[in-house]
Amino acid sequence: MKIEYDITLDDLLQFGDYWLRTSKTARRYRLFPLLTGAVCIVCLLIGIAALEKSNVILYLALGGIGASAFAWFDYPRRVKRRLAKIYGESENRGALGWHRAELVEAGLTITSEVDALTIGWRGIEDIATTDEHTFVVVGSATAHVIPRRLNSGDYETFVQKLRASWESQLSSASEPVPRP
Repeated sequence: MKIEYDITLDDLLQFGDYWLRTSKTARRYRLFPLLTGAVCIVCLLIGIAALEKSNVILYLALGGIGASAFAWFDYPRRVKRRLAKIYGESENRGALGWHRAELVEAGLTITSEVDALTIGWRGIEDIATTDEHTFVVVGSATAHVIPRRLNSGDYETFVQKLRASWESQLSSASEPVPRP
């Protein structure tokens, strides 16, 4: 079974959003500015309290809390903007543009205008589906993106067969993978 689709920069950024929401590491990094801001506020307040007693402490505390909250909520936007800059550094002909995904006995073959790659069933770590995309996860922060909007083929049927084939191969694979 085959499908054809076009990958846009927004599709790749959607995987970035998915990764930010689901990765334990990304969630930890998102907490870092919040915790750092809180520690700075406490240290600053202790220093000011030692010097004087006034409403300055309250204003600084509110400002610090606001800055920490802004950093926490702004983190996904900053990451998305950085990813867009990274992808904008070259044409990315293999990542952007026309793609064909085909289910084959050995796994999933993805072809673009510049290359073709077959991912063995054991190379797929997860298959995650959102409202607009399916992400064929092959690493901790790497996935092949299949958008719901296709040039040809049936998205729902393809994703169902992809998931069924992957799960079937995983359940039947009990022996170790031979190394070349």
